[in-house]
Amino acid sequence: MSFFEWFLDLHKSNPILAGAFVPLYMAAVGMAFALVADIVVRLMGVHLGDYKKEYDDLLDEPAQENKTV
Repeated sequence: MSFFEWFLDLHKSNPILAGAFVPLYMAAVGMAFALVADIVVRLMGVHLGDYKKEYDDLLDEPAQENKTV
């Protein structure tokens, strides 16, 4: 019996439990896709967190000017 046949039987026998299972299943699938995407991005050599350092000085300058005036 495949997963989809099992879920169809679950939906027919207990629709409330099937409805509670769907968000858990979607969260697990989403996490799996996110982990695969994270691994692919790391293997490509893209550093997604490094761009913040470049713009930190530009974002802090207006706040510092307002404090000194």
